[in-house]
Amino acid sequence: MRGDVKWAFKHVHAHSSVCVKFAGVLPEENAVAIDLALPFGWTGSPAHYAVFGSAISFLVRRESPSSLCPADPDASPFFCFEWVDDHVLIEEDAANRLELCECALRLAILAVLGPRAVNEKKFTCWSTQSRALGLDWDTERRTVSIPEDEIDKALRRVATLRRKLLVTRTELSEVLGSLRHVCSCIRPAKPFFQRLAALHRKAPRLGKIRLSAAAILDLERFDHILRHGRLRGMPLRYFSEPQAADVNILMDASDLGVCALHPARKLYIQVQFDEAEKLLMAQGLLSINVREQLSAVWAVLCWGHDLRPTSGDDLTHIKFWIDNRSAVRSKPSGISVCQHIIYQARSIPWRMRAHELGMPDIRTGGAN
Repeated sequence: MRGDVKWAFKHVHAHSSVCVKFAGVLPEENAVAIDLALPFGWTGSPAHYAVFGSAISFLVRRESPSSLCPADPDASPFFCFEWVDDHVLIEEDAANRLELCECALRLAILAVLGPRAVNEKKFTCWSTQSRALGLDWDTERRTVSIPEDEIDKALRRVATLRRKLLVTRTELSEVLGSLRHVCSCIRPAKPFFQRLAALHRKAPRLGKIRLSAAAILDLERFDHILRHGRLRGMPLRYFSEPQAADVNILMDASDLGVCALHPARKLYIQVQFDEAEKLLMAQGLLSINVREQLSAVWAVLCWGHDLRPTSGDDLTHIKFWIDNRSAVRSKPSGISVCQHIIYQARSIPWRMRAHELGMPDIRTGGAN
């Protein structure tokens, strides 16, 4: 369930060094007005309020059914976390644990912020499906999803930005805000997000900045991820400790071609480079790092359909083994004549998601 604080910032009185920034003068009345509470809209207000929000969570986490009801033998502490003024409770439905946990949250809010701080209208009921932190959570299926309306909004913003040559800092902020959850569900998308964030930092507060060729390509990748990335029903196990691989793929590359080996099924792929690709290598435009990653692309394209899970509620976790550490860490920058090949190499994550496969786990078995 989720609890909310009513008029959160108004309950917190700011320091004099902060209040002076939000003072006003009424010349007609010969008066000065000073807002002693944290003002809504000031970027520093959430950080100041976080101290009190953390105090509420601290009080909840130190309570248990036995501390609130001495006759109850359950001494396991409650679990609570906060996001600004939203407090989220996650508990097992056992005996009266849910009711006592809600009671602990209400008492903590009253103790920290006073009797008028509880927002009854925004207290939700206990449910196995809930929306928190901008994501949809399902505790029965143990999955997390990006809401459909948020995916549609992100697609519209990305499409709008792709049609422009000059963009404002506000437009970049809106796109980054819509894409932040994509990086949570598909972690290999972070390099694309980071390049857009770097462009946002360079943008002036007033005026516009030109979209770079790399930024346009990153937006194209995000558009593909949003359309085909299967951003709903992501198993929560991928967000915890490293998981054992369901499938291991060995891959390698050379100046002649690329190869991939599927030991469990005794399958292999060999692709020989043509003259055009050899010319790119001679010009330094098709590095060994990109060639190594192309092995994984071929593996997903050729075997992806056969590696799909038997259950529709889960994903297949594939681990790619490679002997080149620099290929694992490499981040292609800029645009070259082999940008399509780089795009294919960087498309591994959402190609896997399109086949209902898990996130790629590329490991080194040695070092060149």
